[in-house]
Amino acid sequence: PLAIALPLLLPVALGAVVGAMFTGIGSKEFQDQISFIFILVTVLGLGGMQLMPILIDERQFMKHEASESLYTEGAAVLASFCVDVPLAFMGAAYQVLATFAISGMDSE
Repeated sequence: PLAIALPLLLPVALGAVVGAMFTGIGSKEFQDQISFIFILVTVLGLGGMQLMPILIDERQFMKHEASESLYTEGAAVLASFCVDVPLAFMGAAYQVLATFAISGMDSE
């Protein structure tokens, strides 16, 4: 449960922090809102970098297990893709929702 909850709860916490930094930005002029959008896009873009050490460790295990013929590399990549991509997408969506809700920014 923690392996699934952590990639979903950490972005919500980060979204709450970013949203709290920009509380009330929705009522300001567009020029003032540019910094909010820039920070949000930057945080979302760099969010995947925190997973790199985990992915490198998983690759080492996968290479060792694939060399033992436990499964093929393609099967490991497909399984990892089917789990990691939906979790990353949902985490990013929750982060954006939390950021917009706390900052007071409209979706329009």
